Amino acid sequence: MKRIFITFLNHRNYSNSYGLIRDYIREYCQKFKILGRGFRGKIPLSILFIISLCLFADDIGDIEYPYLPSDVKLLVDKTFSVYAKERVEAAYKLGKLGDKAEKASPFLIRMLNDNSPAFCRYNGYGVWSTPGKEAAKALAKIGKPSLRYIILVLENKHPYISVKPDMERNIIIYLTELSGENFGDDLFKWLNWIKSQLSSS
Repeated sequence: MKRIFITFLNHRNYSNSYGLIRDYIREYCQKFKILGRGFRGKIPLSILFIISLCLFADDIGDIEYPYLPSDVKLLVDKTFSVYAKERVEAAYKLGKLGDKAEKASPFLIRMLNDNSPAFCRYNGYGVWSTPGKEAAKALAKIGKPSLRYIILVLENKHPYISVKPDMERNIIIYLTELSGENFGDDLFKWLNWIKSQLSSS
């Protein structure tokens, strides 16, 4: 497994996921100065988490964009902010990009379990929201392309994200806004609806 991973990183025809991994690791290391030259210790869990997100985004299938567009990447970076307000605003702005932000879907799905309250101003109006709620709305605005990412979570095939009560509520908000259907909290019906949409696309 280790040999395969090293080969993957050193491949000259860099894959989509490598570009993302490279950018995030470089930025993380520059920001926090935690990995020096010749570093042989354990990679911090946060870096491994970002790597797995990038692999998830790439392995899902053929993606339209071979990399995150610069405006999408800037907002994705902010979804990792320690400040709930910045996470909320990042998700909101990703939603405004619509299907252009499709490759941000895995990062938005990660946020669905984030229910830290934050007061934000949209178009001059103040509103209380959470990163999870705004991520749900953003995924709905991205539209059907986001369904191929969430289906892995609902089928329990995702390596580290599982559906919890807070996340379930936001998933229902997301799917209700996207579909116009009302299956309530019946995730089995939602899963069947997603499958029907993916099979027809």
